[in-house]
Amino acid sequence: MASTPNGISYYYYYGSWLLVLFIWSLLVQTLLKWWSSYGGTRARLQSPPSPPRLPIIGHLHHLVLGSTSFPQKLHSLATRYGPLLQLHMGALKFILVSDPNFAKEILKTQELNFLDRPEFANPDNHIYFRSGLFLAPYSTYWRFLKKLCMTRLLSTSQLNQSSHIREQELTKLLQYLIKVSTENESCDLSGPLTALSNNVICRMAMSTSPSDGADEAKKIKAMVDEVVDLVGKLSAVDILGPLEKLDLFGYGRKFKKELGKFDQLVEEIMKKHVENSIIGKQGRDLMDILLETCNDPNAEVKLSKRDIKALFLVSHI
Repeated sequence: MASTPNGISYYYYYGSWLLVLFIWSLLVQTLLKWWSSYGGTRARLQSPPSPPRLPIIGHLHHLVLGSTSFPQKLHSLATRYGPLLQLHMGALKFILVSDPNFAKEILKTQELNFLDRPEFANPDNHIYFRSGLFLAPYSTYWRFLKKLCMTRLLSTSQLNQSSHIREQELTKLLQYLIKVSTENESCDLSGPLTALSNNVICRMAMSTSPSDGADEAKKIKAMVDEVVDLVGKLSAVDILGPLEKLDLFGYGRKFKKELGKFDQLVEEIMKKHVENSIIGKQGRDLMDILLETCNDPNAEVKLSKRDIKALFLVSHI
């Protein structure tokens, strides 16, 4: 076998050089792609100013440490770094806008460019993923849901039709306050006001309320409270980025389990409404309207039971 003067095989010698050249060419291509996609974009689009950040946690130390409140911390950062500020919370990026002109540009002038929201939590744990008004991306489906809310679910006529519900529940609250005041007792309004809100929402949505002793309304309230608590915990876990899919704390599994129980209960409520519904009857609740829209062959968008359940969940939050 031929060899170099140093006794090294020509195959090994030239093969090693070819391998080095191959690796070097891959490295150059990778760097060029990175520069064109990242460096070139940065040259064209300058990011908003950002405070010094730490590895992994980003700017969380600016927002957590200290004795001032969270809004005061944001105000302090905006005063120092400007009205348009980029913040990193773990793996998440946020833009803090504190100028009314910038806010108008984002929320009104450039509204279509900012309508989509980031996906919440792991889709595998969310049975209503991309369903409902708050989780769906901007699309024909989203516009239809918004139109449905404005023209039917929360229209002036529907609100006027349910005005007696609000009057009755407010009367109950006032009677309770009168009773407490005449007995010279102290009163924490958080409980009565929460009950007022829950009763009004449940009666408008499905014609029953927890205060009436309705088991369905009580179960709905308990499940929604648990879901809201888990949403807060999952929002905090979002800062872990890709690691959130590992569900290290088990919040994702609990969230999916609670949504499953909610789904089964709302399915039963829907069946009862279908059995008892009379098309065109007066005093229809929100569930009646949603089921009617679901069965409407001329509807602009065909709603599924999954869509109804997602809207029903949001209406109780």
